[in-house]
Amino acid sequence: MKEKKTWIERVSDTEDDWVRASRLEREGRYEEASKYYLKDAEKERNPAMAALSYLSAAKCLAKVGKKEAAKYFRLAAENYRKYAEETVGISPTSAVWGYLTASKCYMWAEDEEKAKEYMEKARALADRLEIKPPSMEISGDVPLFKAYRRRRKSPS
Repeated sequence: MKEKKTWIERVSDTEDDWVRASRLEREGRYEEASKYYLKDAEKERNPAMAALSYLSAAKCLAKVGKKEAAKYFRLAAENYRKYAEETVGISPTSAVWGYLTASKCYMWAEDEEKAKEYMEKARALADRLEIKPPSMEISGDVPLFKAYRRRRKSPS
């Protein structure tokens, strides 16, 4: 019987699908990376982790102009929604985040109706909790990719 790996073994294992996908993505091999992200998503039991893998696959496919990216944005959204529903009783602020992220994923999948629905769920829950999440508007101007800036090392 195969022994289950600890999280440290999974993270340090170079054969892990997520690690391999991340490396391929950094190398600019987006279609190949998406396949490993999808493999990781399909075996993941935690909906937030599955959602992250589907989202990463969708972003890779979007970078190379593949229309199937919308399918994976939708799967990411469904998993973020599931995460929100599972955590609302334990961590309501995490549920707000889950609904917001589901909304963004639906927007990237060009499903404006669902995007608005989950934005409203996030807004209603945030109002009940009296919190203000970072962004509560759907404008169609949610950047899929953010510019990465390296932090400068402070002089020691």
